[in-house]
Amino acid sequence: VIRKECLNNPKVTLRFLREIRAAGQLSHPHIVRAYDADQINGTYYIAMEFIEGVDLARLVKENGPLPIDQACEYIRQAALGLQHAFERGMVHRDIKPANLLVTRAVASDRRRSSGMIPRPLDLDAKRSSAIPRIEPAPHYPWGVVKILDMGLARYTDPFTGRASTHLTQFGSVMGTPEFIAPEQARDSHTSDIRADLYSLGCTLYFLLTAEPPFPRGT
Repeated sequence: VIRKECLNNPKVTLRFLREIRAAGQLSHPHIVRAYDADQINGTYYIAMEFIEGVDLARLVKENGPLPIDQACEYIRQAALGLQHAFERGMVHRDIKPANLLVTRAVASDRRRSSGMIPRPLDLDAKRSSAIPRIEPAPHYPWGVVKILDMGLARYTDPFTGRASTHLTQFGSVMGTPEFIAPEQARDSHTSDIRADLYSLGCTLYFLLTAEPPFPRGT
């Protein structure tokens, strides 16, 4: 919900409504799903998927740097989620360890899970109907990564090319300084998916070293 003391700020409400619109367009195993949003007695709320797990920033803080294969698997999953958002004209603009949640491990023999990708159909030329091919669920030995917080996302309609309404002044910085791409720091309104990939690279660095690439930068 929006904190009541923030409701007098129209920018807070606009950003909340924009997050709802952005999240509602996304449906992917590696993005936290939004189910509903409304206003009741002056309170704005959004109902989202419950993720039983921790964010990657806390995971590293509690356990130290991650093994290379585990860190790369987390980044791979996050990249798949970003690709889904990119194909719908969205740039996250705040990719960082704290915005990547990881669930408990999912065994390969688990048939139904939030990490399940739709199974393709097997076409048999000798038969008139399409027979679903039963495949095992993906194996996630270290858990499923889900991208959180589309509140800073910039949406561009892939058909019209029109960008969403700007909520900040030109020249202001959006994002988290330790993980932000240089071009996004200069002008967040012109940055694209490559800025998210830069932030994802900084996140990988953090998972492997337990600190951002430029911890003392300005």
